[in-house]
Amino acid sequence: MLWSRLLACVLFLLPAFMAVPAAGDEIVIFASASLADAFRVLGESFEKANPGTQVSLDFDGSGELARLIVEGARADVFASSRSEEMQLCVRRKRIDAASVREFASNRLIVITPPGSSLTSLAGLRDSAVKKIAIGDPKTCPSGVYAMQSLKALGLWDAVSYKVALGRTVRHVLQFAEASAADVGFVYLTDVRASKAVRVLSAVPDSLHSPIVYSIGALSGGVHRAAALRFIDFVTGSGGQAALFEFGFGTAPRDGSRR
Repeated sequence: MLWSRLLACVLFLLPAFMAVPAAGDEIVIFASASLADAFRVLGESFEKANPGTQVSLDFDGSGELARLIVEGARADVFASSRSEEMQLCVRRKRIDAASVREFASNRLIVITPPGSSLTSLAGLRDSAVKKIAIGDPKTCPSGVYAMQSLKALGLWDAVSYKVALGRTVRHVLQFAEASAADVGFVYLTDVRASKAVRVLSAVPDSLHSPIVYSIGALSGGVHRAAALRFIDFVTGSGGQAALFEFGFGTAPRDGSRR
C-alpha cells in the first residue's frame, strides 16, 4: 500500500520536474575595468546569439584579476589590458596558452577637470598641480603605462610625491571627474565614456609598453566550450566592430595600431 502511494506521488510530480528546462552554461568573465562598457554590450549580444548561455562579468584591474586567477578563483575567461598579467596566468597553468589571442589596443590619455588651466605635460611640475592620479601599478596596467611615460619624460622624480593611486583606471577617471585630482592618466576609451573631463594630451606610444589586450580561457574550466565560443565572438568581425565603436583599436599584429 505504501509503495503504491509513493509510486503515485512520483508519477504525479514527474511531469513538473520534466517541465523544468536544463540549466544552460554560465560563463564567468574576468575582464579589465577598461573593458566594462564594451563587454557589457558584447555579453548581451553573445547571450542572444547563444540561447541558454548566461554571461557573468567581473571587472577589476588586470593585475588584481590575475592574482585571483592564480590563487584559484573560479572563472572561464580572462581578458587583460597587459600581456604580462596573461602570461603570468599561463605560466602558472591557469590559462590555456593555446586559447590566448590579442584582440584590441588602446591609447594613454592625460586628462584634467574641465576648469583646469594646465596646458602641457611639463606643467605637472607646477606647484598648482597638487595631485596626479594614476592606476596602482600593482593592480592596474594603466598605472604601469603612466609610470613608464612619466619616467621617459624625465618627470617621475619631480612629481612622484604628488601621485595618488586608483584601484582601476575607472577610479582614476572618477578622481578627475570629481576634481579630486588635478591630472589623471586614463585610456582613450575612458575619455570617450565621460563628458566631465578635459583632454590635456595624448601620450606618445613610444613612451610606454604597447597597450594590447589579450583574452584566454582558463585551464580545466567547466564551461570550456562556451568560453571558447565567447573568445571567438570577441575576436570575430562582430566583436571587433563593437570594440571599435567604443574607441578600441585593433591588436597590432604587424606592430601598428588603428
